[in-house]
Amino acid sequence: MSKREPLDAVATVRRQHENAAARDLAAAQARHAAEEQRLAELQGYLREYETSPAQASVQWLANRARFLSRLQEAVQAQRQRLQQTESALEVSSTRHLLARQDREVLQRLQAGYARANDRDAERRAQNTLDDWSGTRHGGAVA
Repeated sequence: MSKREPLDAVATVRRQHENAAARDLAAAQARHAAEEQRLAELQGYLREYETSPAQASVQWLANRARFLSRLQEAVQAQRQRLQQTESALEVSSTRHLLARQDREVLQRLQAGYARANDRDAERRAQNTLDDWSGTRHGGAVA
């Protein structure tokens, strides 16, 4: 068994690991984008209600103030969720980068083994030709 065969199995696992990390990264990016969109929507609602004209009713003003307060709380909570998804996105991005680097290192190692195997095969072939030539011409080649 050559040195390359066990590396092929490891390479398969590394590719699967990188693919899983890429899927996790894509999912984290999608979650982050959705949270950004929700924050933008909430901020839009807040701006809209803050700038809406006030009516004269005391009841209406009290309800409006409570609603704006809840909306501001929702915006703040959404900002926190956005920060959490941003952190998760950074972790996923780092994991994907590390998985990709692992795969690339393994590929370079495999390429080195392949070159070594090719050199060994060429050397064996040349030795065979030298031996054949030496026996055909009646002497050993130095």
